[in-house]
Amino acid sequence: MSQRSGGKPVTAIVAVTGLLAFSFAGTASVVQAATVPGSPGTPQASTVIYSEDFQNVPGPAPIQRLNQYVGVSGQTYTAAPSWLTDCNGWIASSTQDTAAAAQIADCNGSQGSWNSAQQLSQALGIFAGASDSASNFAVSAYTAGNPGAGQVEFQTATNIPFTENGRFVAFRADVAAVNCGVSAPLLQFQLIDGNGTAIPAGSPVNACVGTSTVAAPAVGVAGANSVNVGTTTSNGSVLVSGTSMGIRMINNNGSGTGNDHAFDNIQVLDVTPQLDKSFSPASVPVGAASTLTLTLTNTDELAAKNGWSFTDALPAGLTIADGTAATTCPAGVVTAPAGATSVAVTGNLDAGMASCTVTVNVTAAAPGSFTNGPSNVTGVGINPPGESTVEFVEQPWACDASGYLFQSPAGLAGPHLVQQVDLVSGAYSTAFNLPRGVNAVGYNTLDDYFYGIDSENGHLVRIGANGSFTDLGVPTGTGGAGFNVGDFDADGHYWVTISASPSEYFEIDMVPGSPTYGTVLSSGTKGLPGGLFPGADWGFANGAFYGVGTDANGNNILAKFDPATGNQANDGVLTDPSGAPVTGLLVGAVYVDATGYLYASDNPTGNIYRINTTTGATILLSAGPASGGNDGARCALAPIPTLTVSKTVEGRQAPADQFTVGLENAGGTV
Repeated sequence: MSQRSGGKPVTAIVAVTGLLAFSFAGTASVVQAATVPGSPGTPQASTVIYSEDFQNVPGPAPIQRLNQYVGVSGQTYTAAPSWLTDCNGWIASSTQDTAAAAQIADCNGSQGSWNSAQQLSQALGIFAGASDSASNFAVSAYTAGNPGAGQVEFQTATNIPFTENGRFVAFRADVAAVNCGVSAPLLQFQLIDGNGTAIPAGSPVNACVGTSTVAAPAVGVAGANSVNVGTTTSNGSVLVSGTSMGIRMINNNGSGTGNDHAFDNIQVLDVTPQLDKSFSPASVPVGAASTLTLTLTNTDELAAKNGWSFTDALPAGLTIADGTAATTCPAGVVTAPAGATSVAVTGNLDAGMASCTVTVNVTAAAPGSFTNGPSNVTGVGINPPGESTVEFVEQPWACDASGYLFQSPAGLAGPHLVQQVDLVSGAYSTAFNLPRGVNAVGYNTLDDYFYGIDSENGHLVRIGANGSFTDLGVPTGTGGAGFNVGDFDADGHYWVTISASPSEYFEIDMVPGSPTYGTVLSSGTKGLPGGLFPGADWGFANGAFYGVGTDANGNNILAKFDPATGNQANDGVLTDPSGAPVTGLLVGAVYVDATGYLYASDNPTGNIYRINTTTGATILLSAGPASGGNDGARCALAPIPTLTVSKTVEGRQAPADQFTVGLENAGGTV
């Protein structure tokens, strides 16, 4: 940038960055840092987008008034006619003639007032760190009369074009003042919109408050003086709309007693707050919630920012978890209903406020990594955020004693329930709903996930303990058949077939890390003698797969499939405690336990039966949930808690036997 010899930089400029789209016609441009994402809650510096330092003055020419001055961009300025008199409005410096007749006359004949105006300009140069403070030029406001309150001290003669709406702007100036104890300047910054309407940027600011002092040397008849000097910034901002804007500064102190100052370095600041986003936790189970925190951070002048708004469109697959969105932003309104895919926010930042936050819980129904970045956000009065990522992961199951019944009683229409069942008592509760129905469900003890076949498309799916539903596609080699019978062997191989005879079966490798994971290891055709039905589910126990079918006489049988040979056979009629054949069971779900028992759920009644896979002995254990569209599975390694009654005879003593009855749980503890 250009600079006068020994003076301060000439800075009638526009600052343009990737975040700032202001384009002030006819002005020089320079890149300055704008706010960037990554420091939520820590105010960053505002960005200068227009500046006037009054240094573009002709060297030997007569002393100019503000309305005669032309900036380096060609911009001109004006003030109220009642202000451009009585020692006000001169572009003054200590290098000018200290005995200038016209200026002294304008200062009611007081050379001391003219020299004091020059001295204030030098004090501003000292404050700004100019190498030659005497060559600093500033606008005098050394009131020698009573101009009246609300007079315009400075205004752009014409509005400045710009091309971007939705930005907050504020204003500041360096001000030197004396006689503050008598009367202080009260400066009000305003923006002039395209219609000529003045919009205040906050309230009037006392230019004597919060200042420092500099020792200004004597100028002419004005002796050395301690001058109050500081940067006066508007305590509010204006949200810009339209295609041009003007700058105005008025003085709400109309007195000619005191009220003595000079101003320099008028600047327009982009003070648009920075939006940041973060997720906590950044990794959560599918179906759980992560808190999305949206932080609006003010710029470091901490002016009020009223009327910003934005909408954050969540990445595909991410939704609002609940209706508990909250905000600390003044007048904040958050629109984020449960199940929605976006967050809409409006609000303010009060003067002096560093930041405010919006929090909303989000969730995902399927595993994945979700990045929420600047392209997701549309807004007014905000700087866009950086990227923030949340990961939703599958959650393995605990190998517990429960049986899990996958029910779709209305078929594909849903609901698709996962019922957690106590096989001993029959008590059950709904763990969660699945997005689609599954069948042929089995529990893989090598990774603690349930696997099944999607009833709609025949894809293999993995189901986590948090309801995650991961589509693994069609297992290679199966042809995508709609299997409804399935379970895992002890080696992590998933065996599936359909409830017909004869029918194909497939052995699918589901060993985590296996090079053939998800592919068919073997297949074949299984059958039963004519007239026999093999059942609609099977479970792996004692080296074979067992299901409950029926024979030609209507008796329920134990259908046994030997995975080593691929043969399926009738392993005998089930018998009740009296030894009679069991009949009438329509079993859609079976489970096995660590001791090799088979548990069968009767669809119409929900009754759960325990079956000895060696003898076929069957007992009614409990009453669970009834319905069609069932399939069951559980962790086969988990013992089912049962109690054993034992009687120990202590001896015979008349008149009665003496004995002890003990209860022992499955772990052998009394």
